[in-house]
Order: sequence, then C-alpha cells, then structure tokens
Amino acid sequence: MVAEDRETEENEDDDDGETDEGPARAQRSHSPGGMSQMSGTTAISSFSARTSHSQGEIGGLDPIVAERLPDLWNDSYKILDLLAPSGASKETVESIVRELKVSGSRLAKSLRYNEGKFAVTREQYGNEHYIKTTLIFRRLLGRPDPGEGSFRPDAIIHAANIATLVKDFLVIQKESQSTLSILMGLDSYFPEVFVTIFDDEVQFGNSRLRDKSFELALNIRTQFTIVALGFQKEQETWDPDQILAATFYDPPQQRSPPLSYFEDSVRNGRPKDVMGVGLSITDSQNAKVLERVKLIHSAFRQSNDALELGDLVDFDQLEEQFPWVKFLTDLVLWSRLRLEEISEGIKQQGGVKAITKSFIEAIKSNDSQVDINYDPPPPSSVIAPRQLQPPAEIVPGSFGQRYAPSYDEIL
Repeated sequence: MVAEDRETEENEDDDDGETDEGPARAQRSHSPGGMSQMSGTTAISSFSARTSHSQGEIGGLDPIVAERLPDLWNDSYKILDLLAPSGASKETVESIVRELKVSGSRLAKSLRYNEGKFAVTREQYGNEHYIKTTLIFRRLLGRPDPGEGSFRPDAIIHAANIATLVKDFLVIQKESQSTLSILMGLDSYFPEVFVTIFDDEVQFGNSRLRDKSFELALNIRTQFTIVALGFQKEQETWDPDQILAATFYDPPQQRSPPLSYFEDSVRNGRPKDVMGVGLSITDSQNAKVLERVKLIHSAFRQSNDALELGDLVDFDQLEEQFPWVKFLTDLVLWSRLRLEEISEGIKQQGGVKAITKSFIEAIKSNDSQVDINYDPPPPSSVIAPRQLQPPAEIVPGSFGQRYAPSYDEIL
C-alpha cells in the first residue's frame, strides 16, 4: 500500500505533533535526507514538504471544494490531454517542449489559458504543491482514511496532481535552480499523491502500474541525483561519492574503517525508499537500484588531475546514459497511462457527477450543518477537449495497450 502522507515537518507551531493519520510516524527515508551531507542545500531545497498540518490549515479547507470536483476534473483533463497525448514518442515530447518555449505558439497560448482556469480551481484545495487526500478526508469526513466507497474522489485528485506534475516538468530547464526543488518534491511524494494503492482494480484511485511506477521512481531518483551533483560541483569542496551514497542508501550503524563511505554504504547500508514507506520493493528491484548506483558512479573521475581541478563528474556521460528528454518521455507516457486508468476507475464509480454527489452526501452525513449542495452543470457547460482520442488507445513499446473510456463516458 502506498503511504498517503510522508512529508517532512515544516511548521513547528503545531500543537500536538499529530499527522493526518494520528501520532507522528516514521517518515520516508528519501533522497533529501542525503542532501544534509552537502553544503548549501538549504538554498536549493525550497520545496514545501511536511507530514503534519496545523489545525488552522485543516480548518481552513472549505467544504465547497466538494462542489468543485467536476471543475477540477475538467481543468486537469484538458491540461493532460494537451501535454500528455496518447502514444507520445520521444519526438512528440521534444516537439511539445520546443513549442512551449515559444511564448506566442499555439500550444503555449493554449497551456496558459487552461493553466489559468486550472489555477483558479486548484487553489481552493490548499497551497501545498500536490493535493493530499488524507487532509481533505480528515477535514471533510472526520478521518484520514474513510474506507472504500463510491464517494471517494481520489481519482479526480490524482488527475489534478498529475496535471501539476506534467506542466511542471515540460516547462522547466534542467539547469534551472527550480528543477532541483521540483525533483526533490517529486522524489519525496512519488507515487503516493498519484495512486491510492496498487491493485488489479482501478477504482477509488488504485493503479495496476506498480512495476512501471518503480521504473519511473528510480528514474526520478536518478535525475534528482544528477541535478544535485550539478549544483554541488560549484562548491569549493565536494564529494560526489558521498552525495551519491547518501542519496540512495542509509549508512550502516557501524562503519567499516577499511571501506570508503561510498563502499560501506552500498555494501552494508540499507537502501532508501524509492517507492515510499510501507511499499516494499522486490529483490530484483533492489538489484536494479544497485546497478543504477554503480552506473552513475562510473561517470565519476578518480584521477589526481580531476581531484586537483575539482572536475570530479563527467556530466556529458551522465546525460548520454540518462538523457533528460528520455526522462520527460517516460514521465509523459506514465502520466498518460495513469490518466487512462483514472478515467476507467471514474467510470466504474459512475462518473464524475456521481462521485461528486456521493462525496457531498458523505460530507453531510458526517456534518449535517455543512452548507454544500450538488448542482450539476448543464450538459453544454462541459465540453470535451478538441484533442480527444478515440476509446481504444495504443501506447507503443513496453508501456503496452489498454482500453481508455472516452471523455464523455466519465462525466
């Protein structure tokens, strides 16, 4: 099961130190923990991440967000259909990224228009970078895990988070300072804010994409490491071995003096979570993590000249081994597959309108004084995107093919 809330604490004014799930629990041992080994990280780790929420923040969530679910779905879907088209290839993603850099291009203008509508709706769900279902459930239903039922809006919220994910990465430059912050946040939250649990049944926000999600999680951790190394190379003294080891492994409780920090961590340390607390990975996946670490390490220079010049990492080799555009393509393909699952799951729950109605009924059952109502929009106000794909969609390569309901089927 995917842990729903593993953010590191930011607000020291919380009264009782409780999380959305009760008393504070063990947090995910993710890559930013390793960043403590680096100098200057506070300047680049601006992403807001925390596991606890103040009572004021929880109380500030207006129950009217339940009425806005159809808008959230419409706005999210249009962004995803624009930026994550079905069957996108590397060339497609390169073309999208290139066109988005031209402010007057049709795609850039379409994104600005749809992003503006999305932002207005999205801000009602809080100011966290990704919407947290546990926060919404705790505020509106009185508990962070209300159980299964057709009232659960997880799938709609996941679609909004994926829309945020895709638009973030297709408009940033790999070398920008914000890239490290966004990668750090994604590494911390993936896949929890995009999936309820991994299961063969996709309703209630569930996903079948466990293996593909692991592959993407490993690629996220890889790109985070490469970008972090790129920022640290400007430091007067830096140790790529230590940064790499601390990003992927917790060191052993007792050091083995004959071994370097890197060798000791890789041989005797505990692999850090790639998929989040509570979601173990297989032995073969652990082997893939070790293989990835060794491949990154192969780009490190060990000669005396390199040490003297501080030129310790061959970044051209890393880009060749792990191209940024390949990462963006994998992210877009995963996002599209997830959107198709989400669409299928929403249809199984009766559609967006039915989920909205059931969610409002559940909220009123918890608090009869809540002033919200389900007032479905007239059919003409819900317009399918122009780029709507036919129901049967084929995704090339290892991502396979799967039926995806049409836009109108899931309203």
